[in-house]
Amino acid sequence: MTKSGNNLPRWVVAALLTLAIINFIAITLSATTRWDPWSNPDAEHYLHIARRIGAGKGFTSRGPDQFHPDRWMTHHPETARNPLFPYLLSLVAGPDEGFVVRARLLNIAVSVILLVAMFLVGRRLVGERAALVGVIGLSLVDCLIYLGGEAMVEPLLAVWFLSFSFMAVNISQGPKYWLAAGIFAGLAWLTKGTGLLLVVAFVVMALLSRLSTKRAAAAVGGVVAAFLLIGSPLMVRNIYYYGDPLYNANTRHTMWMDSFDTPGGGWTMLYDESTRPSRSRYLATHSAQQILSREATGLPYSLYWLMQAHAIRIPKLHSWVRAVVGGPVLVLALIGLVGERRRNAAVLMWFVLGASWLSVAWYHAIGRCVYLWFFLLPLLFLYAGAALVRLGDGRLRKLLGGATPALAVVIFAIVVAGGQVYAWRNVPRSPFVPPPIPVSTRLAHQWQIAHIAESDVVFGRDIDRTETYIPNYRNFSDFQQAARRFGVRYLVIDTHFFQARRHIFAGYIKAKGKRLALHTPMPGWELVYQTPREVPENQPHYLIFERLPPGVGGLPRLRLLFRPRWAIPARYAGTYRYPPRGDGHRGAYVRKKR
Repeated sequence: MTKSGNNLPRWVVAALLTLAIINFIAITLSATTRWDPWSNPDAEHYLHIARRIGAGKGFTSRGPDQFHPDRWMTHHPETARNPLFPYLLSLVAGPDEGFVVRARLLNIAVSVILLVAMFLVGRRLVGERAALVGVIGLSLVDCLIYLGGEAMVEPLLAVWFLSFSFMAVNISQGPKYWLAAGIFAGLAWLTKGTGLLLVVAFVVMALLSRLSTKRAAAAVGGVVAAFLLIGSPLMVRNIYYYGDPLYNANTRHTMWMDSFDTPGGGWTMLYDESTRPSRSRYLATHSAQQILSREATGLPYSLYWLMQAHAIRIPKLHSWVRAVVGGPVLVLALIGLVGERRRNAAVLMWFVLGASWLSVAWYHAIGRCVYLWFFLLPLLFLYAGAALVRLGDGRLRKLLGGATPALAVVIFAIVVAGGQVYAWRNVPRSPFVPPPIPVSTRLAHQWQIAHIAESDVVFGRDIDRTETYIPNYRNFSDFQQAARRFGVRYLVIDTHFFQARRHIFAGYIKAKGKRLALHTPMPGWELVYQTPREVPENQPHYLIFERLPPGVGGLPRLRLLFRPRWAIPARYAGTYRYPPRGDGHRGAYVRKKR
């Protein structure tokens, strides 16, 4: 699409851009006060890895590694994430709870860089007016507010994709643009496996460009060389551990699952070499009709999620309402893309959009995938801005005359002020204060620090409260076999995990609201910690078990049956007492450190 209209006065551009950024920062900060940082498994995993990097343990994780369970049991190289974002978070990492706040602020800064880069790139691609409209639109989108305010990788990936796209569409400008495109593609791949798609997109664009065959080949060679240079550290690591320089756990295993969390299926299959999903195994066990049916079923879901991704932030909206709100923005973006007259830009965007639509459609069987679309949103909003300016700017200027820019600033300032009043009403706490930790969680955390060693295999909430996934086994017997195979020593069950795995443990554990209690001895496991009765019932409760050696246990543990249902058995209490904290908690007896 050709650039839109004349440029705006400098003060108008500066005022609107500043208002958009300030509005985004303020709304995101207010939203973070209502989020639990441990409710998003992806965000907590990034925090977990960053903490380990900051502590000098490298790009590693703790707990059973579902992709190589027989090779690494506890301290193992990370397999499911790419390293750049965790290393960025490690710059502000620490063992204190303030790390969550610092990580969020860092990602908000990355999101602000994304908005500024979007304006600078958009001004060259679609014109200043369209770029400004696109930036304002994206700054109000719920996707950016959530992903920018959490420890999520997508804003950083979007920065690299936006930069890559600008360099790639200028392929005819010479080698410096080829090398820059390769560098940004490499940075995108170090951030997330999606980055590999950018290299493929560049090759397709170069082949369909008006460049001569020789010059197109040189451009592809420059991009690939720069990509290999930037991505070489991760490639060397992948060759060392997996024998494949481009290894990615999601494309190698996860995307070939039929479901995410069905009992005995989904993620559980990853823990067994004989059932671990792979492309060859999937193609051998599924007919062409089943494969096409899965893809065809996912296509409308993929489009539905793309529409949701364009929705502005309106709290408490149902997902289908978000899709209705975001749908017109997507239509404008597609109109802008249809009007794109530069072959390189059109080929690049349509190829990436089509490939993403097909891949997200395939993933629909595994889970909800709205955020897989995010890296494309900046460019889609730029094209939506271009279409909007082309359709409405002339009519608006004819109606309002020279007052249009000033009036736009005044109206947007009023909207921003009203939005801030609504966003900051009744915020539960300051966004610069770490989220409050329930007393029950703090006590369980302190017990784990005192008793669980780095070499111990843990199922449940790990020492830093990160989820160590409990596979969704069909029954308790399957769980027991897996625990023996992995050498699990401790099992940490909180209210959340019990609700998700009730069918495994319901024969031994009972729940009363959020309170958990062992009502029947669990074969092969000894209860070593239980949330004290003094803790309020509205907080998550914890049971921690230690796996007994074979042949140990039996009649002595039946004493539990004769204790009051919600009492702490005497044999599991010690003489060490956590002192009162002054916040209504009276302290807690726990087992002594051995």
